[in-house]
Amino acid sequence: MNSYMVNPLDLPIVPPMDLNASMPGIDRISPYPMQLRTRASVGLFGTRRDADPGLIRLHEGVDLLAPIGTKVFAAATGKVIGGSATSALLLHDNGFRFLTYYQHLQKKTVQTGATVNAGQQIAEVGDFPDSTEDHLHFEIRYPFDAATPSYENSLPVDPTPSLYWWEEKTYQNDDQARQGHILDNVTIKSIEDIWRARLLRFFLVNVDGDARDLFLPLHEMRPANVSMVETIRSAFLAGKKVRIVWRESLFFKGIQATYPRASVIAEVKVYR
Repeated sequence: MNSYMVNPLDLPIVPPMDLNASMPGIDRISPYPMQLRTRASVGLFGTRRDADPGLIRLHEGVDLLAPIGTKVFAAATGKVIGGSATSALLLHDNGFRFLTYYQHLQKKTVQTGATVNAGQQIAEVGDFPDSTEDHLHFEIRYPFDAATPSYENSLPVDPTPSLYWWEEKTYQNDDQARQGHILDNVTIKSIEDIWRARLLRFFLVNVDGDARDLFLPLHEMRPANVSMVETIRSAFLAGKKVRIVWRESLFFKGIQATYPRASVIAEVKVYR
């Protein structure tokens, strides 16, 4: 299989960190909670940043907020092929090759040439004096030179869908999770597509009687999300009452200032 043209959601990766130990009270969001750095959009994939005077560089990964000392894990089984005292570059071969890159590390436990397993601790989040928010910088890259895979001979792809997918697919949409998270027999008063720094796409919904912004992430247009958007759009245009179940998202926490965590739509029912 060619190493390019691979959907990031199809990559056999596991979360590179787990905030359960450092952030209590976030169970039922995900067994492996992560939080995307969204303040001023600096932590998003593809953000334009100043480099040397007169030059602009693109942010080739995502920043995941985490306290210094948070454990960092290998996202897939592979081999350490590079890095420094504060970074690590891993090569993975699962019928196709891809790379993962981790930066702002301390206390690395693996060296170049070592073989690591998915989920194995490789370091801790370290201090990055140039940043006001402690974080792990994480990248997924596809090598375009299979003979000599390296950071320079590879292209970055957005890891956002792969990381968020862990929160979305492990959400338990049961009675306990729905408690306090239901807007029933309400009318949709507005819908719109919004972009965060033209990099994160969401479908935004507002209903009568509640000031909450309800989000449906659309950075990965899976059939289920497309169907839900069309259901909401049809109900809005027809003026029908709806029942919306929403869940809290830690991963997209920073996109909604009014509430502690982003409110993501989990279920929609249209009343006939």
